[in-house]
Amino acid sequence: MTPTVIRSAVSSENLVRIECSHLQPLIDLFRKAIAPLCAYIVKICVFREAALQGWFSQKIIMPLVASIGNGWMRCKGLTAPFVIMKPDRLAKTRQFLTQIGAVTQSIELGNGENIPLTTYRANSFRLWLASPAFAQWIEQLGGRLDVQRQIITAKTPDKWNDLQSQLHSYGFPLIEDRDEFFIPRVLSGANLKWILRCNGFGLSQETDKKRIFKHLLYGFNYVIFEWSKQSEIQGFFQDAECVYQHLRSSGIESTNIVVQGYCGTSYVAARLKELHHSEGIKTVLIGPHPSLGSVIGKNGGFVSKLGHIGLAQIEHRDEGFHFDNLLRFESLPHSEAATCLIVDSRNEIAPENTIAQLTSVLEPIGPLTTILPGNGVSKEQFGFNRQFLIAKVWDRYCQFIL
Repeated sequence: MTPTVIRSAVSSENLVRIECSHLQPLIDLFRKAIAPLCAYIVKICVFREAALQGWFSQKIIMPLVASIGNGWMRCKGLTAPFVIMKPDRLAKTRQFLTQIGAVTQSIELGNGENIPLTTYRANSFRLWLASPAFAQWIEQLGGRLDVQRQIITAKTPDKWNDLQSQLHSYGFPLIEDRDEFFIPRVLSGANLKWILRCNGFGLSQETDKKRIFKHLLYGFNYVIFEWSKQSEIQGFFQDAECVYQHLRSSGIESTNIVVQGYCGTSYVAARLKELHHSEGIKTVLIGPHPSLGSVIGKNGGFVSKLGHIGLAQIEHRDEGFHFDNLLRFESLPHSEAATCLIVDSRNEIAPENTIAQLTSVLEPIGPLTTILPGNGVSKEQFGFNRQFLIAKVWDRYCQFIL
């Protein structure tokens, strides 16, 4: 007897549809809750303090994120990314920056937001160096200024170690084999150059004090701004573009503008290069990544998958608002707009082949200078805001600009 075969009226395609319909509530829940949460976490990781606006974020979320994030980074031997400066320290730093020539103004964005922009002119700084206020500042550090010889020494031998540490961090050169620092001469042509610094997301300008000082000491003009109070990706890119256009409208030639970005803000600097590559602007990328996606996916696993979901939520690639430096550079034509990479292959956040990837897309589009730590320089010495304390790095950086 031939067995009777009963065929299902439900095809495999219909089965898939039935199963998917059962999963649809979970999919909708994921889209409404999990994906935005992933995006919020990515925003905090990238924009840091700038992504945390409002009383609740500032008073509750920010201290919590800072303590967890900084603790984890320190365990990994990395620089703590969240910097909370006390109000009294901020006030003192702001007062000092005003003394050395800070001129602050607001740039209106047209949407009710303003960007605080601070300009430092090398000529104004030199006037401060020639004033009694400079000699008084040196005394406060425990030193004595010889105006005629332009030499700085310690008041007493016991003051030397502290004085040496302070003056070195501000960029004063040490006279070899002598316990003396000297005030360097202005570099030829430096007074024509304007460093457009894309400061760390959410960080106040005051955290850049010693970097500002060193650039002024050698004759460069310096411009730094704070990001407007929003946390959407397009806003950060537009902030930098507004500042660039402000400099151009002030009569500064594009070839005299040097855009500088560090780590996360290298994505913004790369965007400015993409937009103004044909105008000849120079770009300095310190500790850049090939893309944020490559950083998120470096270690793989479930957390990386969630990170990619969050990244997809905040990027707008069709509008050019994304965190992919390789994508920005690979389609640019060749021009004389030079790029400087200041990178360390030991960076634990970036993928292992970061230098090779960036070099492969930057070399075809214009002159490229790559500055590495060099022998005998530890990872800590080349860390956050410390690269320019290394004499060889600073010298090559200045050569690139000039």
